[in-house]
Amino acid sequence: MRQSHRVYYAKPLPGHSPGVFCFTGDQHAGRKESARRDSFTYGSGSLPGNASQNKPPAPLLNIPKSTMDKLWSYFKNLFQQAEESSPSQPLIHEMIERSAEEREDYQFWKETLVLRRLLNWLNEQYAIYRIRPDDIDEALDFLNTPSSKGFVVHFSQTGYSQRDVQHFFDFLKEQVLALKYRTQISDRRSYQRANWVETIERHYLKPGLSIRSNQEEDGRFVQHFGNIMIELEHRNDRVHNLRFRATTYNDSLFKAPAEFGELMQGVLS
Repeated sequence: MRQSHRVYYAKPLPGHSPGVFCFTGDQHAGRKESARRDSFTYGSGSLPGNASQNKPPAPLLNIPKSTMDKLWSYFKNLFQQAEESSPSQPLIHEMIERSAEEREDYQFWKETLVLRRLLNWLNEQYAIYRIRPDDIDEALDFLNTPSSKGFVVHFSQTGYSQRDVQHFFDFLKEQVLALKYRTQISDRRSYQRANWVETIERHYLKPGLSIRSNQEEDGRFVQHFGNIMIELEHRNDRVHNLRFRATTYNDSLFKAPAEFGELMQGVLS
């Protein structure tokens, strides 16, 4: 009996190349899901423009029905999670792990003029902000409250590339670590918003044990610059902004934090 060939296209998983899900079945088998999953193969293929050809895509690897059932369920759950995504329930949550190539490129990038321009610009803008807050660049904002101080760079309004911004994001973390801080977490979360997919990478750092273990004579703890959060926001895979924030404790258990200007000097040097 003549066989029909159906092709299913799916967005590749992170780190995987594009692929096509193919299967063969009786052309009169109908559209029932159970009948569609009797015999599956996985192969590389092109977009449906080639579907008019008589020859089906050549299979690369036979995949058992049980494995395909799991993949089928995975894609179903992925779409369901996207619909249920909320500020408290991200679609994707994973730890940040840079590849060997990314780490090598980062070391090269640190020697370029791009980093020096960014540091000079931020230093100049912070100096202006302290004297004439209304005169700072439109692509930059500063935060100044009793418990939180920091800045936001609206990279969507600048000409910096995604590569430059990602490396600068990691550079800020490296600079904070040099101030005797430790990494609490470095992760990535994605959320389905009304008009875009929002992805936020963050480095959350706290004072190291050598700082936290220090106590004043009156028993208060030293908090240094407080806890530091560095966040990089993407919208539909395009850089939107970078946020740097130091949050301190204002209670009797902690000594007053060090000046934010001192933190800026240490990070932007």
